[in-house]
Amino acid sequence: TITFEETGSVLEAIILESNLIKQHQPYYNTKEKDNKSYSFVVITNEELPRIITIRGRNLAMFKENSLDVGYPIKHIFGPFPYGSLMREALSIIRKIFPFRDEKALQKSHDTFYQTLGLSPKITDEPSRAAYFETLRHIKLFFEGKSHALRSELEESMKQAAAQENFEEAARIRKQLFALSHIEDIALIKAE
Repeated sequence: TITFEETGSVLEAIILESNLIKQHQPYYNTKEKDNKSYSFVVITNEELPRIITIRGRNLAMFKENSLDVGYPIKHIFGPFPYGSLMREALSIIRKIFPFRDEKALQKSHDTFYQTLGLSPKITDEPSRAAYFETLRHIKLFFEGKSHALRSELEESMKQAAAQENFEEAARIRKQLFALSHIEDIALIKAE
């Protein structure tokens, strides 16, 4: 039996494909071919978590020796069969929800990305709490729960407006707009 499921964007289709591969584990889709393996997105389990990408063949090593290599893993999303599309998706998501990446431990790298607005400035407890909220939003997105994410953001925007925190409400409105208008063109590449 063949069925199909419509998604709102190419990015959502990539996330759905990843979740279905993980759920059904089809034989011909999960075997490594030509010394290649699928990519995974990982949220680390650190004081200030980072979002990194790891190849499937390296994932087992990171799980077993996570403390030795410095990547304790909290959440794993994938497999993503098309690494270039996954990286493109992450760059779009990062513009909506700034996060710390693999090189965030390098001060100059992190400062540069903070200047671009792609990495959060975590200076106090409220900014730290906001970053953990951002990570939760990214997790919802990668779990394919974009409707729940939008509902949650809309509620947060209303609360911020009710508290007359109009700058925060405007920031959340921009996130909602970006989520609703993700550019599929950036994700469509001739392979």
